[in-house]
Amino acid sequence: MAGLRRREIDLLEWSSFKWDKNEIQIKRTDYFEAKTEDSYGSVQVDPELMSVFRGYRPRAKGDFVIESDLEPSAVSWNRYRCQSHFRALAAWLREHGVEGDKPIHVLRKEFGSRINELGDIHAASMALRARRHRHHRRSSTPTAASASQPISAGCSTPRRQTSSQSTSLT
Repeated sequence: MAGLRRREIDLLEWSSFKWDKNEIQIKRTDYFEAKTEDSYGSVQVDPELMSVFRGYRPRAKGDFVIESDLEPSAVSWNRYRCQSHFRALAAWLREHGVEGDKPIHVLRKEFGSRINELGDIHAASMALRARRHRHHRRSSTPTAASASQPISAGCSTPRRQTSSQSTSLT
């Protein structure tokens, strides 16, 4: 998990991977324009997760990491190319205890919270969005890789909530 937004995942191209640095670059492409200028930059990715992507790369049928029969839309709010994958992920997350209307967004925020637990709010902000690793990089800032082994290796199973717990994940 790298803390990417849905649109970033939907339009992520294989050319964005910097294999030798364990990074994914969020960059302007023919199909993608980021939500904010601060959203552009490099995202550190756990070597184990990069290995998973390396395994999928030779089998890719096109430029996009997530394959779809739908062409990319020029209008960002219109639809996602890989909406069927997002629906399946949302259903899986709900089956495993993630509550709310936007379980994928909850997963993204949980990812930031896990980094915050191990580092600081600056580290979580860096991982989720602000300035990525192109500005103000600190050697003590944890990367996605150091946040949590289960989350960094993919979509871990979130903890189930009991009736006594609040609706937010902890």
